[in-house]
Amino acid sequence: MHEFGGVLNIDAASLSFIAQSPPARGSFPALSVQLMTVGDVLLPVDRNIISDGSAVSWDIILSPGKVWSETTDLGFSRASFPFTLVTNQWNEAHNGVATFLYDDTRVSNLHFQVDQETASWSQVSFQGIATASYAPAAVADGARIA
Repeated sequence: MHEFGGVLNIDAASLSFIAQSPPARGSFPALSVQLMTVGDVLLPVDRNIISDGSAVSWDIILSPGKVWSETTDLGFSRASFPFTLVTNQWNEAHNGVATFLYDDTRVSNLHFQVDQETASWSQVSFQGIATASYAPAAVADGARIA
């Protein structure tokens, strides 16, 4: 029902671990990312490693996701995107998915879950909720990015 274009601000968030002990890094990273929709695809403008510079949070790589509408979302649209949490200290990656609701001016909290990793020594599953906000704006060079 809604297009998305602008900056999604995500606050750092605690991780809730599911039946495993936590790794050295214990929070979802704070970040501000530009996203835009093209049809039903949600595109992150920056596809590189994003770091908040914190020693306690992960670095993150965002991938294209999807947007859609459900009648139970009370007039909001829904977005979901895959991401990979990485560090510059260890050779490991943890893959997850995040979702949020949005309309033309606001977003819900971001819900995320991680259930797959590349590190045999750090097999963890975790989830969490991060506070998020939205600053709608035209994405510079949006046609090229699309």
